[in-house]
Amino acid sequence: MSPTRLPNEPIEAAPRTSATTVGFDQLHPWYTVPVEEIAKALKIRHDDIRFGIPAANVAARATEFGDNAIPIQGGRHPLALLFHHFFNSITIIFAFIAGISIWLEDYGELGVVLFVIVFNGLLGFYQELSAEKSLSSLKKMTSGTATVVRDGKTMVIRVDDVVVGDTVVLGQGDFVPADLRIVESTGLEIDESLLTGEPLPVRKHHDVIEDPTLSCALGDRKNMAFRSTVVTNGRALTLCVCGGTQTEVGRISKALSANTEESTPLQRKMNKLLWSLFASCTIIVLIVFAANDFSGDGSVILYATAVAIAMLPEALTAVITVAMTVSVRRMAEAKCIVRKLASLEVLGGVTDICSDKTGTLTQNKMTVLKFSGSSGRVFRVSGQPLSVHASMIAEHGGAEKTFRELLNEDASVVSMVRCASLCSSTTLVQNAEGDLEGSGNPTEVAIQALTMKFRRGREAMLRDNWQVAVDYPFDSTIKRMSCVAVKVSEEGRQESGYVFCKGAPERMLSLCETKLDAEGSATPLTDVDRLRFSHLVENLARRGLRTIFFAERPLTQDEARDPASVEREAAEKGLRFIGVVGIYDPPRPESAMAVQMCKAAGIRVRMLTGDHLETAKAIACEIGILTEQERSGEDGASTMCIEGPAFDKMTDEEIAALPELPFVVGRCSPETKVRMVDAIHARKGVVAMTGDGFNDSASIKKSDVGCAMGSGTDVTKGVADLVVSDDNFASIVNAVAEGRRIFTSISKFVIHLLSSNAAEVIVLVLGLPLKHEGRSIFVLSPIQILWLNMFTGSPPATGLSMDKPDADILNRPPNTKGMFTKELLADTLCYGVFLGVPSLCAFIVTLYGFKDGVNSDARDCNKPDGVNCDRIWEARATSFAVLYIGLLLHAYNVRHPRQSVLSMKWFDNHWLCGSVAFGMVTLVPMLYVEPIATNVFIHRMLTWEWGVIAVALLIFMIFCELYKLVKNYFFPWELSTIVIPTEHDPSEASGTPMSSHPVSPTSALTSRSTRSVRTAGWGSSVAPVTPLQVMFPESTTRSVADEDLAISFALRSQRMGDLPTVRRSVPGSTK
Repeated sequence: MSPTRLPNEPIEAAPRTSATTVGFDQLHPWYTVPVEEIAKALKIRHDDIRFGIPAANVAARATEFGDNAIPIQGGRHPLALLFHHFFNSITIIFAFIAGISIWLEDYGELGVVLFVIVFNGLLGFYQELSAEKSLSSLKKMTSGTATVVRDGKTMVIRVDDVVVGDTVVLGQGDFVPADLRIVESTGLEIDESLLTGEPLPVRKHHDVIEDPTLSCALGDRKNMAFRSTVVTNGRALTLCVCGGTQTEVGRISKALSANTEESTPLQRKMNKLLWSLFASCTIIVLIVFAANDFSGDGSVILYATAVAIAMLPEALTAVITVAMTVSVRRMAEAKCIVRKLASLEVLGGVTDICSDKTGTLTQNKMTVLKFSGSSGRVFRVSGQPLSVHASMIAEHGGAEKTFRELLNEDASVVSMVRCASLCSSTTLVQNAEGDLEGSGNPTEVAIQALTMKFRRGREAMLRDNWQVAVDYPFDSTIKRMSCVAVKVSEEGRQESGYVFCKGAPERMLSLCETKLDAEGSATPLTDVDRLRFSHLVENLARRGLRTIFFAERPLTQDEARDPASVEREAAEKGLRFIGVVGIYDPPRPESAMAVQMCKAAGIRVRMLTGDHLETAKAIACEIGILTEQERSGEDGASTMCIEGPAFDKMTDEEIAALPELPFVVGRCSPETKVRMVDAIHARKGVVAMTGDGFNDSASIKKSDVGCAMGSGTDVTKGVADLVVSDDNFASIVNAVAEGRRIFTSISKFVIHLLSSNAAEVIVLVLGLPLKHEGRSIFVLSPIQILWLNMFTGSPPATGLSMDKPDADILNRPPNTKGMFTKELLADTLCYGVFLGVPSLCAFIVTLYGFKDGVNSDARDCNKPDGVNCDRIWEARATSFAVLYIGLLLHAYNVRHPRQSVLSMKWFDNHWLCGSVAFGMVTLVPMLYVEPIATNVFIHRMLTWEWGVIAVALLIFMIFCELYKLVKNYFFPWELSTIVIPTEHDPSEASGTPMSSHPVSPTSALTSRSTRSVRTAGWGSSVAPVTPLQVMFPESTTRSVADEDLAISFALRSQRMGDLPTVRRSVPGSTK
């Protein structure tokens, strides 16, 4: 049987160049090896590649070289997930308390503890159950069929059945089944955005690529086809050189299959906290028994149990879970879907955001930014890529013009638009909203969109009686396409005819002999003209624009008689230059401000893209990631931008020695992104990785917070912590703001709950010397303590989790110190003392100051059926009321670590106000309904004791205010200066104009890098804020939260519905 050949015209075979014979290794750089050497390594005769391998040898090859299957490991089983949420350090401690409750037959306490365990476990289990689908979609991606040649026959087989050495036939629309070396090809284009993120299809060839340093990026290996990419045009005969887990896709999936989930810093700290409290609880319980001569009396055991209850914040984990669940809902409304609750607290400490370029920072829609007719005037186009509504303005001065006005002024632009419209393989249509719709090569779509802005689209030209006689498609070898078009009259007579041609400037300019001036006259194209247009192209290319040249020539009389017979070689001679366009993928409108907000927040934004470095640098400059000095490598900034292969070749020691990690990495591979994450981790950074392609999956999983785009692959979304449904980088910034809000909220209610526990312990431990009948008097009963912990402290703590974010929340540096800072511990201890001591004093004053102590005949006063215990119970009710009301007021103390409660808004948090009001109302039946007061709480109603309560609470609040004043005086906050970009032309070479605004400190950023201080304009001097300015901000000059950056953040975050009102400060204000 004759060997199978591809249909239609013959295909040029790869040249046989000599090369050193190599042994077979699937990870070898086969793009550098001639096809005959590859065949030899695969034990195939080069002449037999078209014939394919024998079917009888498939099994042996699969055994020798490996199969093409990619094993998929699923997520955790639901039972394992349930076990994870119910068997951890928190539930073990609570289970121990539940055991004590059963032993003491205290079933009320038992019920509360069991409720906390079940509620917290089920809520966490429910939130993460749907998140355990990390890799299931990979099965769909790796399934499918492939066309191979075996024994000279073309057959369709399953992708998993392809083996190394198979001859694979690729055609338009095919998914590439393995990593293939191209043997022969015609017009082959492959969409590799899955692996590289590059938006444009890559034109392939079969030639050997010389790469002695092995630095060729994945996107530049143009004689290779990679698994799971898509053939968009052409066809090819290929040889399978890499299969299964050895392919580029397979290696990523192998990394994803490793289930190495770690606990977050907050989870680790909470576990340590609870175990520390449990240890402290054990010590204090021993002290209680020692103070009572180690008696096994039931009242002593009850007192020890009360101390244990007071030490442990039973509601803390439940409140944290509820707060995070509420935050999940808020973020869903803001287009961020949270898959893992634990990622929320990590967001607040993010120091670096590594983002893909295409589709995340940019719109993933190519558009013409600049164009010039051959007359020489350059125009900049504004407006959305796929909209007919746009405007333009001439560079270097000039008024804004309409497209119609320009057509009337410049004949070269008329010819350029006509050429762009007719010499095209794409047609766009306008929908009812004025937007353009169509499909095709992104460059073609962008050029057609420009013609539609001129109202000279292809359909309009055809309606104007233009007819395309012959099309010459784009040829990668000569880098141009052309057509022959004629215009006919209404009677069918040919009025005029032209050859239209467009392509790469370096190929087109040499074909042009003349140029068209603004009046429509053809003039010779001089050397000066060629140099001028070459400089124009170079300038556009430096700005990251892809340039396309346009040329035309009138048909000769002979050609006009039969336009369809014009040969391509003859048609593309003697052209006259008529114009050039610069095309790029524009940034999203929100990206520049989002990057500036990150800078204000002390977060470094890094762009990791598969696109070319120059294009990436241009976009990075436009949105503010880079300055022009960093882009050009001036002032020691040569390492700010780097090619991915160069970064990959650096050793860990060389990367560690860099003064700063690169901010822009072009032509990067999936391994490059993972290595960047590791490098940031080595510098103690917390990294958020964003992306949408399969190439981003491994780095997203490796990062601290993985953010997948909603339009991304299912695999990427499966391993991510967050899914940004609107594909907007600004939404990620909002997510960081929400992460900081929830982190701040957790700090607030941790202080609130722990300081209440500290106050209760102080009351109980310092009250040990108060005895009656040889046993310690219960200053507080166990049920009072449990009620304070669960039902008095928890609702306000939950209300604190609903607090609006501070307006300057993105003007602060990342929290790199963790949750339990020295200030938090000091606040917890001091507030606990300030509340506990007055509460104990209220008990002592009521019992021993205004009364004569315990009745001599009082019995069993620690039980509901006590005799003559009125004095103790009234004193106990007094102490309880001080703690109860103090905890409600304390919620306002902890809303801000420095600001006075007198200057706060008391009614802006409805949940907090409602919980405080509800708490005050429920205190009434606890004190004045006799069965509840006596039988449940073991205390008595109050009368004149309210005066003692008021004095104790006043002392508590005064000490809290003095404490804040001391903190502000001895440990003042500082302000620094950031920069905010003003409107500018992103394509100009000049630096970004900046205006200064004061914001809060950025010292955390400079602990690892001074780059933002040096290049972004951070002020070198800082202005300390006076204690009164912090405590009473409304009575002084407006704070930094009210500046332009906060306003911009507020505008972007309105959909979250929780930002306070911000106002612009008076011009000239320095605070």
